[in-house]
Amino acid sequence: MSSTEATQASIKKGWDLYKSIGSPKFIVAPMVNQSELPFRSLSRKYGAELCFTPMFHAKMFSLDTKYREKIFETTPQDRPLFVQFCANDPQTLLTSAKAVADRCDAVDINLGCPQGIAKRGHYGAYLLEETKLLADMVSLLHAELDVPVTCKIRVLPTEKATLDLCLMLQNSGCSILTVHGRTRDMIKQKIGPCDFDIIRKIKETLDIPVVANGGIETLADVKRVLEITGCDGVMVSEGILGNPAIFSGLDPEHAPTPIQMAREYLELVKEVNTHGSKVAARPHLFKILFKELTVLTSVRDFLGQCLDFETICTVPDVIEAEIKKMGEEKYQEIYDKTPTWYMRFQAKKKQKEEEEAKALLENPVPVVEQVEEPEGLCGLFGGECEPEASEYETESDAEEEKTA
Repeated sequence: MSSTEATQASIKKGWDLYKSIGSPKFIVAPMVNQSELPFRSLSRKYGAELCFTPMFHAKMFSLDTKYREKIFETTPQDRPLFVQFCANDPQTLLTSAKAVADRCDAVDINLGCPQGIAKRGHYGAYLLEETKLLADMVSLLHAELDVPVTCKIRVLPTEKATLDLCLMLQNSGCSILTVHGRTRDMIKQKIGPCDFDIIRKIKETLDIPVVANGGIETLADVKRVLEITGCDGVMVSEGILGNPAIFSGLDPEHAPTPIQMAREYLELVKEVNTHGSKVAARPHLFKILFKELTVLTSVRDFLGQCLDFETICTVPDVIEAEIKKMGEEKYQEIYDKTPTWYMRFQAKKKQKEEEEAKALLENPVPVVEQVEEPEGLCGLFGGECEPEASEYETESDAEEEKTA
């Protein structure tokens, strides 16, 4: 078979896969410790059409049976399901992929994780420039697996490099490509807007199904991104962590409240009743109940100190009791002004800018004579200095790290 014929066969395999699982448009992202079975079940109840597992470490998955059994939980009803791995060795990745191939619809390679741990471990978005390694991993899985291989990437700094990367992945055997429209440097305070234009160009360039990811908080955002990019589906991560019913389209009158949603989720955790699902519960409540916990800081502290699942399950009741103590009218007034989980970084940035502007008005900077700098330099060290980011952005971020 020629390379052209092989590519065409791979493209057909991608569309066959996409259609066989119902041509999903509403997709739950792979999230470390957060897209586990109970949360996937909750998301599916409210309209999710395809779910990814959390990212699994291929080397640990292939070597440690206990690790594998502990973190990979699924049921026959948990479909369609893509299992995601991070890896930097083709053979190790294949070994891990074969261990789950009979319980999923595809295996996904994580090429988008921008965190420091991915840089230290040499995986995720830090492999994007290593085209030979990526081609080897994708082509090996494409040739040897009984299920298709898919990939999730972040974009590179230039359009050409990004499009070349995407074409290489398609030609190597990638059946579906998910694109997060930000570079690996755009996280937390540096998050920046999602580049839907480059996602649109990728969709126009490739022949396989393309899924857009990034910049989505509401169902209206989902529909807007589908229209702008022309993509086949939209993957949501941060937005669905704060609102697991994001895909439902329910109006506020009929949509479950965050407290109701938290109770539903906890019941699903009880049904699964595994260590892994219970460990994920506290981080999930920090996100689902983010506004409630931001207003009721005593309950936020209480949740942060919860050491057992049974106590965690009391949090919705504790919140309702504290609302009554505060008074529903006063509580609602503060609640309405509180940012959502998704908007937390933007809200902090805006608050900081307002505080700096106020401080400047109260204490104006004295006018000093400007010294012209040599041409070509920007600031004392040839560039603007950025403030050092704190290790954790919120108490909930710190608590999540403890449970990871």
